[in-house]
Amino acid sequence: LMRLLFRVEVRGSFANISPERLLVVANHESFLDGLLLGLFLPFNPVFVIHTGVVKNPMFRLILSLSEYLTVEPANPMAMKQVIRLLEAGRTVVIFPEGRITTTGSLMKVYEGPAFVAAKTGATVLPIRLHGTTRTYFSRMSGAYPRQLFPKITLSILPARPFPMPEGENAHQRRHRAGEALRRLMQEMVFSTEPSQTLPEALLHTIQTHGRGRRLFEDMKQTPYTYNDLLKMSLILGKHATHGLAADSKVGLLLPNVVPTLGLVFGINFFRCTPAMLNYTAGSEAMQAACTAAQIQRVITSRACVEQGKLTDKLAALQGVEI
Repeated sequence: LMRLLFRVEVRGSFANISPERLLVVANHESFLDGLLLGLFLPFNPVFVIHTGVVKNPMFRLILSLSEYLTVEPANPMAMKQVIRLLEAGRTVVIFPEGRITTTGSLMKVYEGPAFVAAKTGATVLPIRLHGTTRTYFSRMSGAYPRQLFPKITLSILPARPFPMPEGENAHQRRHRAGEALRRLMQEMVFSTEPSQTLPEALLHTIQTHGRGRRLFEDMKQTPYTYNDLLKMSLILGKHATHGLAADSKVGLLLPNVVPTLGLVFGINFFRCTPAMLNYTAGSEAMQAACTAAQIQRVITSRACVEQGKLTDKLAALQGVEI
């Protein structure tokens, strides 16, 4: 049913993964996360649940369908029960963040689960859940776009040992273990994101949020939408790169206004690279920057040159087209 409704896709394989002393760690995007892991994990795990979750009668009913253990992630003593489960050879599922994300990014990663893995010598299996923030079971802000049945993916990363880090005392080892788990979670999210160019990322974001979504405004206080940015990028980018070969470098000597952002995206759309120039650095520093970055063309505006009194600085630049 979940495969049908949410087009759930499992990427990766559980082959050669032993359920003995296995700690499954996953990012926490919605109330569906535990259900998805319970359905698609080929093991019979014990779920470590935040004490606040079981206060809800509906979630208690759902949890009754599987084994679970309630803990307070911030309490170091609570992890002793998890250690006993792993030492008994059980598979344990835990969300190191302890709470559902409200930003779409990783929340604070607690040190407790990391110390448990290091203390027991458990194998850590990272699983990235993606797409559940778009459901109505997430805790994202009201402005975040939602769908009734968005596509959900579960990315299975290679299982790895999690040795106890070196340290002068238990507190220091615990802290370093927490840092190692935080890096592991960050690498998990990064490695499962699609490789995109800047224009591809913009188009993907427009598809997610919609063309009419208001995005930004500058000192003129005129609101611009994603559609405005897209049109501006294509028009300005075409003019800024006219006559240049692909992979050329274009310098931007402009103030912090909306068309500057349009140029940054637009120059990328036409396979060139924008480079912001710091006009407060002086003519020698700007010349050095243009030489080092192999900038062929500098885009500026008359108003910027006049108000910033940059005429002499621009005149001193050699080997670039203004």
